[in-house]
Amino acid sequence: ETSVEGWYGSTSLNVSGTLTEANGIESIMWKLFDADDSTYRSFDKTQNDSSYTFTGTIPVSSTTDNFAVTLKAKDKAGNEKTVDVNGIHVDLDAPTFEIIEPSGIPLLNGQNDCTVKVSASDVGSGIASVKLKTDSADFGNYDAYTTSVTNGTATLTLSKEKIAASTTNIVYIEVTDKVGKNLVKQF
Repeated sequence: ETSVEGWYGSTSLNVSGTLTEANGIESIMWKLFDADDSTYRSFDKTQNDSSYTFTGTIPVSSTTDNFAVTLKAKDKAGNEKTVDVNGIHVDLDAPTFEIIEPSGIPLLNGQNDCTVKVSASDVGSGIASVKLKTDSADFGNYDAYTTSVTNGTATLTLSKEKIAASTTNIVYIEVTDKVGKNLVKQF
């Protein structure tokens, strides 16, 4: 999985790497750093001369900004080397938001623009975007968009033309975090 600004958004982290050892590698393993379960688990490995490529998946169960694992390699002579990998950022939670404006049920008659303000937050990677869409929650063709969230507040304007073209007068709001998790509400 590719990180976004150093954050991962999946319950499994794909890990791969290459080691070189003239004596040969017997095993390449991992365990969660400082976990109650101290069991090492093996990575799959392939050999090409004295070079070994390893791959595997490490499960993640919660949002954290400091996920850590210990990697251990053992050569065929019995020598071991461990490396701690710290500071892996994982965001498994969708952002949250509240509609600040309009308060109550607005008059959406196509005569005026509608200003929408939301208070948005994300415990992990941060807010990437806020989108508005009339009539459906299909945000592929949104009506208003911003990436600007200042002090937790985003302000967007839904044009009176978009409101006038609306068939249902329902406005959908989507807040998305930097790893792609989102939350949708409507008014």
